[in-house]
Amino acid sequence: MGKSLKDSLKIIKARADLMRRRRESPGAGGGLIDDLVDSGLVKRGAAEVPEKNRETPSRAPETEAEVESMLDHFKEGESGPIEAIEPGDEVSAGGEKFYLIRREAEGVDPEAVEEAKAFGRLNEWPDHIGARAHGTKSPGQKLETPFDREAICFLDIETTGLSPTTYLFLIGLMFWEKGRFVAELVFARNYAEETAVLKYVRDTMSRFGSVVTYNGDRFDLPFIETRLATARVEPLDPIASVDLLYTARRVFRDVLPNCRLGTVERHIRGIDRTGDIPGRYIPAAYHDYVRTGDARAMKNVLYHNRMDLFTMAILINRLAAD
Repeated sequence: MGKSLKDSLKIIKARADLMRRRRESPGAGGGLIDDLVDSGLVKRGAAEVPEKNRETPSRAPETEAEVESMLDHFKEGESGPIEAIEPGDEVSAGGEKFYLIRREAEGVDPEAVEEAKAFGRLNEWPDHIGARAHGTKSPGQKLETPFDREAICFLDIETTGLSPTTYLFLIGLMFWEKGRFVAELVFARNYAEETAVLKYVRDTMSRFGSVVTYNGDRFDLPFIETRLATARVEPLDPIASVDLLYTARRVFRDVLPNCRLGTVERHIRGIDRTGDIPGRYIPAAYHDYVRTGDARAMKNVLYHNRMDLFTMAILINRLAAD
């Protein structure tokens, strides 16, 4: 992971901590930027932080025309709003609206029924998997959390960048319910709906005892906490965090060229995704959707998020079978 990406992740975590402390003690300290500068994490006038990119090697910047050309590749069929492209429901959280796309069983993936059965047969976490406390005074504390399939929530987010000032527009949740996997894609149809998305996810996650992510300890969870603090919403309840990136590195570091989730997925499933959009184009795809109202590329973004969730469940199943 490049130095700039590591620095960005540090900034996200630091900002979440600083904003949480400021909310608890409103009169304490100076400005947020001053605190970050004093901590040595940022410099005044620093360049824009690069977009979210999990373990992706650096590449030459693409021109705006090249990005637009790539996005056009994903705009198949007739243009329309998200409601026409991806069926779901308008839902309210705290009096504010957002768009909820719920998929069950085969609606998650054609293999979801069999994988849910396998997940339902598990009685304990596979070897190599460990949990850490999230939302406690000791976030690095290792935990012994029991395996309770109905208390496990898989989580993955999509944002418009790594900077703490960028938007979080999609949070994917998946859980095991009554013998099947259920995926909820919590989507902000515009920038203003981010707060409703955050409120819904915060309340939903309070039902679970463990959250499973891929690089979530360093990115997804701190980013959510930062945006919750920015929106003046209460932080997440304490939860056991199972970050499968660390597990994948222990298991596959000598087998695979890298431990990106897509690489691991190809290894354990033996297939490539059809209709996926590379993660580096997702921020531009969302900005394009908000600007134009054309949601065709959002279908690919939603698929990307849903497959990340499902792949994490498959990974747990495969580790348990070994």
